[in-house]
Amino acid sequence: MSTTRKIILLILALPLLSSCSNPEISEVCTGIFITHTLTVLTPEGEPADSVQITVSNKETGNEYDVCNPTICDEPPRSNPYVIFHDGFSEKVDSDGEEIIVRGTKGDKGFTEQFTFRDDGCHIRKVAGPDSVYLQVNKS
Repeated sequence: MSTTRKIILLILALPLLSSCSNPEISEVCTGIFITHTLTVLTPEGEPADSVQITVSNKETGNEYDVCNPTICDEPPRSNPYVIFHDGFSEKVDSDGEEIIVRGTKGDKGFTEQFTFRDDGCHIRKVAGPDSVYLQVNKS
């Protein structure tokens, strides 16, 4: 086999060599950073921009700093909104964590519950919607 072919095969094999594997699951973990997003819609069904999003642990009330400059577009934050990602793997276990996502824009808002779990490779969404509608806040 020529040196050129060996180099090409090595380059093609690098992604497989750089991935990790988890013996408890039957898939190869990838180096891809997974983000989970939520589409926020106006009452009329249009994408809502500049919604203030907060993400917190249901049990502890601790807020997660989901949007740092490398993950979210700031400013303005726009649809779809990042609500969770692989960066929280140390804070979520395989049984799952219940997360509360709240959004506000003016006199409208929403509150939704999600469940995320760590599968050993990535954070996976177990429960929760893909999109929500802003509704007039009840005071």
